[in-house]
Amino acid sequence: MKRCVIVEGKTAERIVSAHRGQTANYLMLANIRFGSLINFQGPSAKREFVTALQDLEERRRFELFTAHWPRDEQHAKLKDIAVAFCRDIGLSLDAPLYRSAFTFLLGGMTANPVKVPVYSGDIILGHHLMHLLTPERGLAVTCLEKPAPMRSTLHKLLKHTRLKAISWINLKHHEIQFQEVQRQG
Repeated sequence: MKRCVIVEGKTAERIVSAHRGQTANYLMLANIRFGSLINFQGPSAKREFVTALQDLEERRRFELFTAHWPRDEQHAKLKDIAVAFCRDIGLSLDAPLYRSAFTFLLGGMTANPVKVPVYSGDIILGHHLMHLLTPERGLAVTCLEKPAPMRSTLHKLLKHTRLKAISWINLKHHEIQFQEVQRQG
C-alpha cells in the first residue's frame, strides 16, 4: 500500500460506526492502509485512527457461486458487470456502493430505488424501497458473512409484493454468490 494517510473531518455529536466505515471505504478505494477520523464538534477535536485490513490484491481474490442464477441475457449481463466491478475495486466495501455501481453500470435502469407496494391480501400496507431489474423482478445486493437469514427475509418480502422474484447478489469476504429467490406458492 502507498505511504499516505487519509484524514477525514466530521462535525458530529459523536463518531459512530458509519463514520468509521466510510473512512475505511475511502482507505480501501485509495489502496491506503491508515487513516485518521477527526471530529471537530465540541470544545476540542477528537481523533480516531482507522486501518484498512486488506489491500487491493487481497480484496480482488474471490470465488463465484452461480448455481442458482438464471441464464438469461439480462442476468448474464448483470453478473458480468458485478464480476468486472469487483475485480477492479475488490470486495469488503459497503453494500450501497456496489448496489449503486451495479445499477448505474446496467444503464437504462434507474440508480434510485422505487416504492414497491407491500400487501396483506389486496390491502396495501405500505411500500418497500427497492431496485428493480424489471417491473416483476427486484434486485438485492448485500455484503453478509452469514446470508442464510436473508434468503428467508426475501421470501417473506416476495410473499407480500406482486414481484415474481428477486435477483440477489451477496458479496462476502472472498466470494460472490449469485442467487435468484422466487416467490413460493
